[in-house]
Amino acid sequence: MSAKNGAHNAKPEHISRPTSASHDGPSEGFLDFTRCMLWDDIIHATVMRQLSLNALRWYSLTCKAIYGEVQIFYQRSYSLNPILEPFIPLEHIPAFRRLQGESGLVISGSAALQFFTRATYPESDLDLYVEYAHVFEVGKWLEWDVGCIALNHHGEPQPFYQTYFHWIASDAQHRRIPCQRPCYTALPGSRGNAVPGDLAHSTQGNYSFKGIRAVVSFLSPVHSRKIQLIICRRNVMEVILGFHSTVVMNLITVSHAYSLYGKETLERKISLPVDSARSDLAIGNLEAAKSKYVARGWTMIPTQAEALRRKAFEGWTARHVGDSKCWVVNLPVKRADLFKTTDPLRKNEWALLGYKFGMPMIMLQL
Repeated sequence: MSAKNGAHNAKPEHISRPTSASHDGPSEGFLDFTRCMLWDDIIHATVMRQLSLNALRWYSLTCKAIYGEVQIFYQRSYSLNPILEPFIPLEHIPAFRRLQGESGLVISGSAALQFFTRATYPESDLDLYVEYAHVFEVGKWLEWDVGCIALNHHGEPQPFYQTYFHWIASDAQHRRIPCQRPCYTALPGSRGNAVPGDLAHSTQGNYSFKGIRAVVSFLSPVHSRKIQLIICRRNVMEVILGFHSTVVMNLITVSHAYSLYGKETLERKISLPVDSARSDLAIGNLEAAKSKYVARGWTMIPTQAEALRRKAFEGWTARHVGDSKCWVVNLPVKRADLFKTTDPLRKNEWALLGYKFGMPMIMLQL
């Protein structure tokens, strides 16, 4: 983790190993406290479970012994297996991670939030986001390799390939050609021209963003838990930045986990509602979505004045995935040269743009 940016890169093993607290060394009282903490594993684990990523980072700098303990805790607690196991059998998780690297598949929604908070939401689904160009390989893998059951928009079993080829025929008939090459969100004027968004057709009532082609539900072979495959017409970040509020703007790629508003979401437990200009959700559904996170302990910022006092929510500030305001966790990737330069998702940019009816809007173009 970068000492300069706090929890920007939150992995403790990136911290320089501490040597001594000062020229005089730590006090005897501090040493006694440290010995007591390290002697009782239960007490120490309980303390670390209460700390955020940023607090863990500072805690790891106290001494060499605690630094080592934080590293062990980090590796155990920030693992994708507990997030994926309720949906994907353990023996298929390595293949899932490879598929993420090959297709750009992204985990978001409650699952990504659980990863960062180390909490468990038993009622939540696994939300997977993929660009249209790679949807067939992902859907086929879920159905044929993992053994998931694909459902149609009536909630009835239907082979995924039938749904997929129905989209192809429909899009060809209406001359809606999906994006077949990588594209990224950008601030106006930085590159390219704005692309007018098509209102998405969704097979599920809770998803109706401009930018989503469809949502397909799969029943997992693990206790029939639901996996939602969200198919993005052009770009995954276009959809994630269209969420109802900042609390759910978290995502996991093959190499990194990102919380776009890390300090506010994970430490202060506050969320900024965002104007849903790219969403066609009914007001009632939007409020229900926000209420779910309020019930989980987050506070929605009620007024424009309060939002403007928060530095992370300043308007007209250029942002990109992985910048200093993001909290980032590095994930183990076996292929060291998977991304020879950087995670491609980091090319995406956005900014909060003024306020409309008391709510900020997110500005981006493709």
